[in-house]
Amino acid sequence: MSLRIRMPCNPLIPGILIIFVVFLLLSGCVSVLTPAGPDTFSGDAGNGTIKVALIGQDSAWSFSRGCTWEAAFQVSNTGDTEAGNVELYIELVNAGNGSVRDTKKIYIGTLRPGESRSVRMDLDGECTEDYTVRAVPSFSSASG
Repeated sequence: MSLRIRMPCNPLIPGILIIFVVFLLLSGCVSVLTPAGPDTFSGDAGNGTIKVALIGQDSAWSFSRGCTWEAAFQVSNTGDTEAGNVELYIELVNAGNGSVRDTKKIYIGTLRPGESRSVRMDLDGECTEDYTVRAVPSFSSASG
């Protein structure tokens, strides 16, 4: 003789379990991207000064790329002279151990005194880590 026990199954349970698993998989992608230091970064060359400010950030997840972090920066020439060959070097830094996870370089071009440009960059990271961002401008003075 065998005894069969039949457990009643609520049709909502599988759906709730799927939502819970998806939430667990995506929960690492809500990490906050913060500046590694002050909110503005600057570089000087002669009388020129380039300031970089982190103005926005967002994290995303996709099947093709995994977790990505989008950072938006405002790059401004606050100096008295034109700045040529302006580039922005961006690093995604692991907040826990300080290792650099991803780097990008953006060519911005020439900025006249008082001119600003906004730039966005996607950086690749791991879903289970928290990150900071480091942005370093480089440029040459148009006069030299």
